[in-house]
Amino acid sequence: MISNKGCDVKRLLVGYDGSAPARDAVRTTVSLARSLDASVTLLTVGKIPYWIDSVSGVFMPVLSEEDFEPIATEGAQIAGGMGVEVEARVVLGEPADRIVEAADSEGYGLIVVGHRGLGGVRGLLLGSVAKRVAETAPCPVLLVRGSAPETIKKVLVGIDGSEQSLKALSTTIELTRGFDARLTLLYVLDSTMVAAVPGPPVKREMRRGLARAGGEALEEAAERCRQAGAECDTLQAEGRPANEISRRAREGDYDLIALGRRGIGSLARFALGSVSDVVLRSANRPVLLAGERAKGR
Repeated sequence: MISNKGCDVKRLLVGYDGSAPARDAVRTTVSLARSLDASVTLLTVGKIPYWIDSVSGVFMPVLSEEDFEPIATEGAQIAGGMGVEVEARVVLGEPADRIVEAADSEGYGLIVVGHRGLGGVRGLLLGSVAKRVAETAPCPVLLVRGSAPETIKKVLVGIDGSEQSLKALSTTIELTRGFDARLTLLYVLDSTMVAAVPGPPVKREMRRGLARAGGEALEEAAERCRQAGAECDTLQAEGRPANEISRRAREGDYDLIALGRRGIGSLARFALGSVSDVVLRSANRPVLLAGERAKGR
């Protein structure tokens, strides 16, 4: 079983660098904090340039934490304007590392980041940074893309039968309970797997096997929803998983997409760097990732 031992959903961590996506991340975090009655820590990470002292040969920072405090204050004011007080902090270093270290050491239940940030000196949460946070964080990560949703009423959850996707489901139920959200559980029969096998008889058998596995995975997920008192629908589709998830999220006007960080490999390939990675780059709405983080952390 997969767990986020030590993570407290009543404690939220949001990365802020002053960019438009980061502002949306703060607004989304505030909406969740209200629903969960959770506390919020706003973290601004200053990735600063260095110069080498010609005499000592020592790397000397050009800026200090104080230079980034106005950015953190700005983020805190956004939250305060929405009626939620946050703890604003500034640290220096590599943004992804500092965000993950804070979550690791302090047991936050969710990290919220914008999908991209500002470049240059204020470069927090660039696409590569947001992806690294999503891969290595010890708790679920919500990557905010598009406008911050005022509420969360419709959620599309990718299901593939793995513990990773079930963890994403459990996290979604927990985070959206206060919104009375309705969940759509989606299993995508991977058409590329069917196309890869030779001959119509083998293709038919492959399709039947995948459809059967999908039905079982959806039933298990739906039972978890029933036990948790969450409203859900189930849906089985065929196509390329990432494309199908993004398309249905867009056409169904869902407020949130939820996926496992890693899936069961060849069956549905919900693994960051493949399906999840494509969805993160193509979806125009927030994406929640939960489950086991990348090895080596």
